[in-house]
Amino acid sequence: MIILDDAHVSHRMQDYLQTTQQPVLKTAKALALQEENAGAFNLVDPDEAVSRVESGERLYAQSESHLDWVLANISDVRLKRAIDFCKDKAHMRAALAPLYPNYFFKVVSAEELATMPFPAHAAPVVLKPNVGFLSLGVFVCATADDWNHAKAEVAAHLNEWGSWYKGSVIAADRFLVEGVIEGTEYAIDAYYDENGNPQIMDILRHDFASEHDTSDRLYLTGPSIIREKAAAMLSFLARANEAMGAVNFPVHVEVRETADGTIIPIEFNAMRFAGLGGTEISWFAYGFYTFDHFLNGTAPNWSAILAESDPDALYCMSVLNPPTGTPAGTTMDYGAFESRFAHPLAIDRFDFDATGILGFLFWKTI
Repeated sequence: MIILDDAHVSHRMQDYLQTTQQPVLKTAKALALQEENAGAFNLVDPDEAVSRVESGERLYAQSESHLDWVLANISDVRLKRAIDFCKDKAHMRAALAPLYPNYFFKVVSAEELATMPFPAHAAPVVLKPNVGFLSLGVFVCATADDWNHAKAEVAAHLNEWGSWYKGSVIAADRFLVEGVIEGTEYAIDAYYDENGNPQIMDILRHDFASEHDTSDRLYLTGPSIIREKAAAMLSFLARANEAMGAVNFPVHVEVRETADGTIIPIEFNAMRFAGLGGTEISWFAYGFYTFDHFLNGTAPNWSAILAESDPDALYCMSVLNPPTGTPAGTTMDYGAFESRFAHPLAIDRFDFDATGILGFLFWKTI
């Protein structure tokens, strides 16, 4: 069963739901799309959905916007524990601390943050909401000036971020201060099967413009990345699940790989893969949807996929972030932007007022 995101559902996902008739939780968003698509979706009432999930049906959420519903209605203790592990960054850090004994992190309330001095002994540090999404409220601070600027930005924009997403997606009550992890960043779409074993759906390298960049602007996947990183990421996911204890559970995990090959998690995201349809880059790169494998309890045949793929191709997903302070009602000339790329694959147009971003561009490099 799928819980659709309130803010954005791609035409690809809508076509998938019509073709496969995968069950969809009946929400306001699902009902609106059902009307647009002439009743083509297989909608399930919430009471029936609870019964089906309690009986073992797999549940995939496009985003965290309905995690509150899951926590309030599904009694599975193991599922709730896995969600808490993912959404509470401090919980995750504490649970995995034995694997990283020298890693600095500290949790503070909003009130404590306002008066907290710059932790120079641990610099550079990252400041971010303990529950967050899309890099909102994430700041890299190398100096006291950086720190003061970050705290001012949090104070100025926290209500704005909260208007875009529910408290289960980004929350204002606690913040995490942690050491900067030097290395290459990756995002992993994976799920834990009925035995708790990880199954990798995709690995994306997350590139940045500079050491101070924290945006979600560029993710890349391709055969070379899968071939080089799958074994190490599988090992990391298996070790992490010794603490989380998840089964039949999809995750989107962001990590950094240090120079010596150590993989350190940045965050786990519960019950979903890359959000707002970002995971659909797998369709362009490898010809499958990640969530289809999860819902059906299958896994990609990576040996066959890699053997048939262009080994040098990279498939990219760019989040179209507007500048800070962009006013409500903003749109963009999507056609003009897309025309700047030699191999565009698709462009998804978002409602900026609902999501805080303008869309995704999927494209290929050769």
